Amino acid sequence: MIMNKLENLIEKEKLAIISCYDATFASMLANTEVDALLVGDSLGTRVKGESDILNVTMHEILYHTRAVKNGANSLPIISDMPIHSYDTKSAALINAKKIIEAGADGVKVEGGKEIEDIVRHLTKEEIFTCGHIGFTPQTKNISEVKFKLNDLLEDAKILQNAGISMIVLSMLTNEASQAITTESRYTDYFI
Repeated sequence: MIMNKLENLIEKEKLAIISCYDATFASMLANTEVDALLVGDSLGTRVKGESDILNVTMHEILYHTRAVKNGANSLPIISDMPIHSYDTKSAALINAKKIIEAGADGVKVEGGKEIEDIVRHLTKEEIFTCGHIGFTPQTKNISEVKFKLNDLLEDAKILQNAGISMIVLSMLTNEASQAITTESRYTDYFI
């Protein structure tokens, strides 16, 4: 079962999770030692050529998730939930289920304490959920990136207690990443 593959990844000390948006690249990655694939909302900047990820839609995430699944059926896939697709618990669950039906094995959501109830709702419904803290492009411009270690630690612990299985630490210092991984059960996951 693929879900077990995602759960088994948690036990590894180091992971290689690569962003992927199409079947061709996915099929090439399936023949490597990559542990999992991420269908990221970064497709807004990497595929669509836009200046940010704010116009990526659920339809696009579903389309690219299906394409990646067609190219790499053997690899676990985590897909981003695009901006506003998880504003409420009911919307989050409906959209997460659509992403799973499209071929993902789990979803990734951005934020900390502000999404605790969303994460708790998804994990209660047995949706494999990956968190994402630090630079969160759905809510911050790169110029707004100012991190306080205590806030990051609090967010990581809140997400962990809400049931997330993995966490992406984006654009953090080595000190912050080390502190978070030491204070929690997480290995450093960079996507």
